[in-house]
Amino acid sequence: MHGGPHETDFVFSLVRIVADYFLRSRGLNFPRMMILFRLAHKGQCSVSDISHHMQISAPGASQLLDKLVEVGYVSRAENNDDRRMRNIEITSKGLALVQELKKEHQQKLITLMEAVPLQEREQLRKSLETLNRILRSMQ
Repeated sequence: MHGGPHETDFVFSLVRIVADYFLRSRGLNFPRMMILFRLAHKGQCSVSDISHHMQISAPGASQLLDKLVEVGYVSRAENNDDRRMRNIEITSKGLALVQELKKEHQQKLITLMEAVPLQEREQLRKSLETLNRILRSMQ
C-alpha cells in the first residue's frame, strides 16, 4: 500500500506538532526555527538565500529574521562586497538554542517511543527507517 496524501499530511502534521511544542515556550514558530537550523548548518546567508530556501518572498524572510535579530539569535551585518545586501549569521545564543532544541527533541522522541507498546516498537522502528531512507533518496 502506497502512502497517499492523507499519510503524508499525517507525517507533516506530526513533525509540525512536535516542533511547535518545543518552540512555543521560546517565543518562536516553525519557520523561525527552520531559519535557525539553516544558519546553524550552512553558516552565513543572505536574505535572498533564506527566502529561496524557505520558498517565501524576501520581505517575508526579512520579517521572520526581524524577530530573531530582536531576541539575539541572529545578527545582520553589511556585506563588504555589496552594501545593498546584508549577511545573516547565527549568534552564539542562537547556536546554543539549536543545540538545546536538538537535545530536547531527541529526549521527547525517546519518551514517545517508550509510550509505544513494546510489541509494536520494532514495527514502528522499521517503518521509520523506511520513511527515512525514502526521504534521503529524494534529496
